[in-house]
Amino acid sequence: GVAATLKQEGYAFWQAFSIATAETYLRKRQFDLILLGIDFPDGNGFDFCQTIRKHSSVPIIFLSDRSSA
Repeated sequence: GVAATLKQEGYAFWQAFSIATAETYLRKRQFDLILLGIDFPDGNGFDFCQTIRKHSSVPIIFLSDRSSA
């Protein structure tokens, strides 16, 4: 849903379904905002956020489909 909305509104974006892919994108591009999930097949978003913070102050918004119920 988020990707479809971003595309419809004309935003440029890159999707990464693994932390390894996201790391590659971050080495090659500058971003204005990161929408970061929590669960990845090769790690978790909280740890990855700490890695990003070592090199960047780009705003990060966490997205999750986890339920607190």
